[in-house]
Parts: sequence; structure tokens; C-alpha cells
Amino acid sequence: MKVSRKDFLKIGGGAGVAIALGGGFLQWSKFPTVEKLNAPGVEKWVPTICGQCMGGCGILVRVIDGWSVNIAGNPLHPVNRGMP
Repeated sequence: MKVSRKDFLKIGGGAGVAIALGGGFLQWSKFPTVEKLNAPGVEKWVPTICGQCMGGCGILVRVIDGWSVNIAGNPLHPVNRGMP
């Protein structure tokens, strides 16, 4: 059986649509549901080191309920003293 380029693209497009509509793509694209929208949570600042380069600058990460929400320079770190 010889398959032309046009037929191959039709088959590939149909398979992609079938996978997307069959729930495969929809399962991957769903965000987790938020149980507590505006409930007060546990907040803490975690000192750590930036990994963007080999400098190892000190940063403080604000964590609320296990989610990082803010990053700031650590003024007590000897490498960068809180400066970006």
C-alpha cells in the first residue's frame, strides 16, 4: 500500500484530533483545583541560594502553604548582601 504525502498528513491530523478529543490532551492541560481560595495560610521566608549562575547569590523565598510567591535578595548573605 502506497501512502502519499497528502494522505499521510490527513492521517496524522486525524490522529492528533482523536487524541486531543479523546481526553489525552485535556487531562494534561487541567490545572489542579484550589481547595481554599482566600484562606489564611502558613507563611515563612526560606533562605536559599540562586542557581542561575555560578555566583551563588543568597536569596530569600517567601513560601505560603508550600507555594513560593516572592523572591528577594538576602541582606545577610556575604556574596551579594541582598543586591540583585
